Amino acid sequence: MDSKCGLYGRIFEFNASAESGTRILLYRQDSSQSIDFDVHGSYKIIDGYANRLFHFAYVYEHDKGKVSIYLNGVLQATFARKLPAMKYALSYLGKSSWRTGAVV
Repeated sequence: MDSKCGLYGRIFEFNASAESGTRILLYRQDSSQSIDFDVHGSYKIIDGYANRLFHFAYVYEHDKGKVSIYLNGVLQATFARKLPAMKYALSYLGKSSWRTGAVV
């Protein structure tokens, strides 16, 4: 994810439908050096990851009602969120379903 990608460039997007609030996203936060982890509208801005290589792991524990994001093996954010059983109709790596979104 580098600063050459467009605003809100996606690392990944799982979405119920195009431009939906029922989503799980990891993307570049506007034109900053930060990334944003978004789970159904709850989000965490994480500083300093644009223009760097990093490993991410997204972990969902249904029984605990917990969604977590790890960067380089370090926990960055956890949301108390029990996700509904559903199909995320759009599953993208490096692409957005929003018309104004950017392709990485």
